[in-house]
Amino acid sequence: DHPENESNYNSNLFAMFGTIWLWMNWPSFNSVLAYDENAKHRVMVNTTLSLTGSCLTSFLLSAYFKKGKFNMEHILNATLAGGVMIGSSADILLSPFGAILIGALAGIVSTTGFELLSPLLQNNGIHDTAGILNLHGLPGIFGGIISSVVLGTTDAFEEQSIFHEGRTSSDQAGIQIQALVITILIACVTGAITGLIIKAKFFDPPEELFDDHEHWEMEGDEEEAKP
Repeated sequence: DHPENESNYNSNLFAMFGTIWLWMNWPSFNSVLAYDENAKHRVMVNTTLSLTGSCLTSFLLSAYFKKGKFNMEHILNATLAGGVMIGSSADILLSPFGAILIGALAGIVSTTGFELLSPLLQNNGIHDTAGILNLHGLPGIFGGIISSVVLGTTDAFEEQSIFHEGRTSSDQAGIQIQALVITILIACVTGAITGLIIKAKFFDPPEELFDDHEHWEMEGDEEEAKP
């Protein structure tokens, strides 16, 4: 791990304000595309419960991994994973317990990803600068699978015409998986292309990683410049 690849207390403190703001507003993010008022209400409740579940398991696992203390990277990110994982099934879940369970799973997946998967990727030359894989990628993949399972095991919504004409819940479950696979493929291809582009010499990639002195004025620069 690079010695400069770390945050500081002030950065973490300000980032926590962002996490709290996102936590409070995530239910509205998920509900914006709901098909009617009942669905919007269901999404808001399920998302809030899922976020609560991810908070519980994130704090528990963080304390477990760090031997009784909390890690800010875990808390800043994994507490939001419940909102991500339940996004594609929040309007079709009818059980509060199911929403909490999904959130708890999201917290486990995200916290474990930050603690175990991220170092493994970095050791193999892959750096996830913002923990996107652990907060959005893995919970999103699990969420897509969960939405397919939920649709495949219920017919409660077929009479409400929320699917395209002629589609059953089972049909929609298969389409959810197809959409998930297509999304992953698009993300991998476009991500690889973007990585190749920004590494080109035309964009003047930094010579030193995690060091802003090359492009930004930093505190202490004037003193260093004095003879």
